[in-house]
Amino acid sequence: MRVPTIDELRRIFLSGDGKARVSCVLLAHSGLRTQTLGDYEGRDGLRVKDLPEMKIEGVSVSFIKIPTIVVIRKELSKAPVFHVSQ
Repeated sequence: MRVPTIDELRRIFLSGDGKARVSCVLLAHSGLRTQTLGDYEGRDGLRVKDLPEMKIEGVSVSFIKIPTIVVIRKELSKAPVFHVSQ
């Protein structure tokens, strides 16, 4: 495996539908694992609420801060959960 070139990424982003483009951008530029986008059928993955700095107004989407926060819920995370006892 290797990192795709800018030209290869451009071709990937311009092919397919909108969902495919968004998936490719998230994986290529955010460091997310494919499992965070959902299972094989695309269920139980990232949700709009997992992007707390995203604003949707009509058909326009914007972000309060860039880079933005992506919240990975516990059930999607590969990281171990640590409990702090008091």
